[in-house]
Amino acid sequence: MSETGSRFGDYFKAGIWTIPAAGFGHAALPAPAYADTQSGATLTTSTAFDSNPFLGVNNDPEVASFRLEVAPAIKHSDGVSEIALQARVEHVEYAGTYKSVQNVSATISGRHRVDARTTLAANVSVVSNVSNSDLNALQPTAEEPLQPPQAPETPPPPDVILNDITLLGRQTRREAVTAGASVVFQPNRFDQLTFASNVSLQRYRKNSGLNDYNFVSHSLAFSRQINDKVSIGGMYEESVGDFKYIRFGDAHISSPRLSLKARLTAQLVINATAGASITRVVTATGKLNVTAFAGSGSVCYRGARDNFCVDAQRQVIPTALGGIRTQTSLGTNYSVKLSSRDTLQSGTSYSVASAPLVGGTTKLETVRMFGRVERRLNDRARIHVATSYANSSDVTFAKRSNVQALVGLTLKFGRV
Repeated sequence: MSETGSRFGDYFKAGIWTIPAAGFGHAALPAPAYADTQSGATLTTSTAFDSNPFLGVNNDPEVASFRLEVAPAIKHSDGVSEIALQARVEHVEYAGTYKSVQNVSATISGRHRVDARTTLAANVSVVSNVSNSDLNALQPTAEEPLQPPQAPETPPPPDVILNDITLLGRQTRREAVTAGASVVFQPNRFDQLTFASNVSLQRYRKNSGLNDYNFVSHSLAFSRQINDKVSIGGMYEESVGDFKYIRFGDAHISSPRLSLKARLTAQLVINATAGASITRVVTATGKLNVTAFAGSGSVCYRGARDNFCVDAQRQVIPTALGGIRTQTSLGTNYSVKLSSRDTLQSGTSYSVASAPLVGGTTKLETVRMFGRVERRLNDRARIHVATSYANSSDVTFAKRSNVQALVGLTLKFGRV
């Protein structure tokens, strides 16, 4: 194994051993009197038509499909600690020559407040899905269109479940295990220090042309609240990418960044990080050093009836098609409440993955767009109509696209 691959073992052990800390802290404190457990499930059925569901090069790719998805969840909170378990099982049945597909995932996450200044968190996820058959992987969820995620007070930890665009059009199963842990310490009301450790193990079927890899990262972030509108800070991240069956291409990535969050008005927020990714890649003749710009940014407007966000990201990541690549993404997301029962959500994204830093010349581009209208029938039932477009192109397969139209029904049970 390469020197970087050996280093991966040390990072992996360090990452794994940080995860149980969230649970150990809870055992040291007495349980509070208040406790609440919520459980429930969501059932979604839909019928769709795709012009090319797997972005393949088939002669007759059009097909109708039926989907059934069950997503149970349970959450327990006692005022100091919170633990949640979510699962998802999806079955897709195609009316044409395609085989049926099953996508499954499960996530357990926990958070514990040690004291007024310190919070521990941890999560573990497993997933098994077929690329291009999982709707959740291709477009943002419309579960709560009027409540987009709030911008974090500090730069987020690196992405562990990567939005790897080299998977598009491969029509193969991906199996992944990801785990993460973080410690947030606030010494005073102005400052916040965050340590995060993440592990991702990505696996693909044999003869798929895709490469298994492990990705481990550790980050340390600091932010200071200047006033009620502006906070500044910085983050330093160390990552290791280790490919299982490739002799060369393993990489060690260092990424220092500065961060800024500013609330320009009551509705308009800017959140950005900017810095560099310093990558050392193992080659046949030694190590190659590559430095590239890295960062992320978002501008979000949140009104009384509508929300709009523009976000961008540039990072160096391992990819399933092979090699460490620079991936750049730009996207938009818009939602509006049309009436007391109706909502509209739409989004676009454009992503580019460069050729590998070592070996290969394949560059990939993707364009994705979607629109969705949803009507709430009552507190537990909703119907929705959606359409989406996906386009992927590279040197090997040229341009491939898919247009989808879908109508579905969602039922909620329980309190979650």
